[in-house]
Amino acid sequence: MAIRPDYEVGTVSVTAGGVTVTGVGTLWAAADIQTGDTFKVKNLDAIIASVDSNTQITLREAWTGGALAASSYAIRYQPDGSRYTAATRALIELLGNGNLTAFSALAGALDLIPIFTGAGAMTLVSRQELTQGIDVDAKVETLAERAGYDGQAAGFTVLVANVGDGRSAVYFKASNTLGDWSVPAYLTGPNGTFQSKGNYSGAITYAIGDVVLQNGSSWIARVVTTGNPPPTLPTTSNTQWFLLAAAGNGFVFKGDYAGATAYLKDDVVINQGSSWIALQATTGNAPPTLPTTSNAYWKAIAVKGSGDVSGPATNADANLALWNGANSKTLKDGGPITAAGLASVNIAGTPAANKLPYLTGASSSALTDLTAFVRTLLDDADGNAFLTSLGVTKLVSSPGYVKFPNGFVMQGGYDSGGTGDHTITFPVALASVTAVIAHGIGAMAGTSSLAFVATNVTSSSFAIQPRFVNSGGTVGVATQAFYWLVMGFVNP
Repeated sequence: MAIRPDYEVGTVSVTAGGVTVTGVGTLWAAADIQTGDTFKVKNLDAIIASVDSNTQITLREAWTGGALAASSYAIRYQPDGSRYTAATRALIELLGNGNLTAFSALAGALDLIPIFTGAGAMTLVSRQELTQGIDVDAKVETLAERAGYDGQAAGFTVLVANVGDGRSAVYFKASNTLGDWSVPAYLTGPNGTFQSKGNYSGAITYAIGDVVLQNGSSWIARVVTTGNPPPTLPTTSNTQWFLLAAAGNGFVFKGDYAGATAYLKDDVVINQGSSWIALQATTGNAPPTLPTTSNAYWKAIAVKGSGDVSGPATNADANLALWNGANSKTLKDGGPITAAGLASVNIAGTPAANKLPYLTGASSSALTDLTAFVRTLLDDADGNAFLTSLGVTKLVSSPGYVKFPNGFVMQGGYDSGGTGDHTITFPVALASVTAVIAHGIGAMAGTSSLAFVATNVTSSSFAIQPRFVNSGGTVGVATQAFYWLVMGFVNP
């Protein structure tokens, strides 16, 4: 055994409480300083954990002395015998778990390979089994093809590639009886080892090997799991899932843009009637408004034709299209057209000036002439103007009159009374008089009653004779107020 002296070349520096020692003028790696050798300064020792280079070593524990700067030192080599003994003991401890004992108990033979069946337990398997798979008597694609071997002897085996649900299985003849096959020994699950389960759902229980889609990426289940979703990228695994293919490796169509949806790079959406591709992961950042075709989050792939108005995703046939808000560039479904609306649309006749629509049924209408006379009535501000348009002439005074287009005239007034009999003159002379009416004002004393007699009626006047009737006799009235009304015609 070689006796090596301490190594003391160069100087060293180390901080108080540090584990890294740096040297100046040292050749520690070249001098074969090794793990387990002792670093010494004065009366302090430390065990070397590793030799990093000719000028750096790492201590197993923090340096308990003060800081050193360009200090002298010594490194004492560990004796080779001690080093070999320690390594041998470590190896014995590593191999003392039963693995060597299990291996030594195997009886080796040609083309047999040892494999572990558990901790400290091993067995031998045939190389052919590992390289060629299951050894069967026949291989067929479907169960129908297996029927060709129904007459084989007991123990005859057939591998069926697809038993009808995507799984592969091995069958063997249970007896010599025709068609007496065993239950299937399945080799894969439906559709192969990976079970495609579509979009991830927290309500579904997934088995090992099930594959789901989440946020545009595909994931495979590591364990049986329910309610534990795959992680969010860039994390590629958790306790339940491994990433198979990350989103962003191709276009992923996401339908109409929604501000609440989290989009990933290369997701494609429809917005404003145009298609857009995400330039980065984004939530709540909409594509720009046309004619701008890109922003920090989106770039237009296909821009719709001229104009930038878009409509709703769904609507009903023959419904009205309405703007969706003030100054909007989108339309909404305005609902069905009412019967009155249909009537206004279904107008019979040829539109022209001075035509007026009118309803002819529950959902139909037509046009009629709007005459000049009717137009003068429609623009009148009040009833007086309306009567004037009708040709009614009126004088609002006492006496006054109203004259109608056909020549009929009503005229009348108030008379405060006069001495004895007197004459009332008409405001408008009549061609013929049809009625003269007088009615007194005021109460009569005693048993007297009042009577008015119209005489000497002409086209322009009549004489009034007011009288008291008292106890069967008549007495002339000196003063009595009354109203009078005369009706008749003038020449049209």
